[in-house]
Amino acid sequence: MLGILAPPQGEGHKHIHRHEHAHVHLPKAMRDVFFFEDDLVTGSALTTRIRLTITDLNFLYQDASKHLPFSSKNFTDIINMFGPASLTMADDIAWTLKQCDHAEMVHGEIAGCATSIESFVELVVSSLGTNNVRAFSSGAPNEGVANYTLASVNLLTNDSQSVLVCHDMPYPYKVFYCYTAAPISRAYQLKLVSDVGLPSMDALAVCHLNT
Repeated sequence: MLGILAPPQGEGHKHIHRHEHAHVHLPKAMRDVFFFEDDLVTGSALTTRIRLTITDLNFLYQDASKHLPFSSKNFTDIINMFGPASLTMADDIAWTLKQCDHAEMVHGEIAGCATSIESFVELVVSSLGTNNVRAFSSGAPNEGVANYTLASVNLLTNDSQSVLVCHDMPYPYKVFYCYTAAPISRAYQLKLVSDVGLPSMDALAVCHLNT
């Protein structure tokens, strides 16, 4: 996951609002994927599922990507272009195209897909309204469900900042799905230390405040 922050547009609040969630119970299948903002405290234990990003793919340049179809209506042509495609690859392509064709978020959030390095820069600037940004990314040497201790928790955003969160999508070349999250979310940079001797890692966490 990649997080891109716009600078504050004035003095924002530095405190973190805490809420009690004793009455809320996540379904068992979701407990290693989602967690509450209150869990992000230095020294606390966190059991979570880490998914590796697609690191061996590169963005195309715009002069190349603009000649390639990128829409569900061109699915057959795209499959033929990258064929022979396995059923898994075809499903991944179809899912990514569907998400990018209908990149809609709730409560006025902005969402979009970038298929080239130039379109990625354009999406960042247009979504955040500035070219004065900072980028943060997660480093995930481990994959799977594991127990971690939070060695450090750093709040990256405050109430006056904007953040654009980007996830890489399964596709034959790099595609980012990005969406604005602030002011109805907060972003954190975490240092996770394994309880079973796995390498430590830096991670990004975005807490949505409207869920």
